[in-house]
Amino acid sequence: METVNMMRVNAHSGSYAGHGGASHDKQQQHRQKMLALFEAINSGNLDAARHAFQALVNFDAATLANAQFVRLSKFLQAGSIYLAQQLVKEIKSKRSGSTNLNR
Repeated sequence: METVNMMRVNAHSGSYAGHGGASHDKQQQHRQKMLALFEAINSGNLDAARHAFQALVNFDAATLANAQFVRLSKFLQAGSIYLAQQLVKEIKSKRSGSTNLNR
């Protein structure tokens, strides 16, 4: 009896079936957490912004390797929602070419 090994490629994620879904889900969750952070900051809700930032860092600690997010953290800790809002505008404008975070 001969065994045939078959691989199915998932065209949407660019990876093998069964392995691409988790990566896509994690990217989607990261994007949702970032959007929640930006929305909280833009609405002026400092407490919600602090919680959303902590949720993002808990989800992906590498967030703190990004200098802009370190600055954002400092602005939120200092209670400077205005500076945080200005930085979010800057982050969105830099990322708008690769990922649309604007609503």
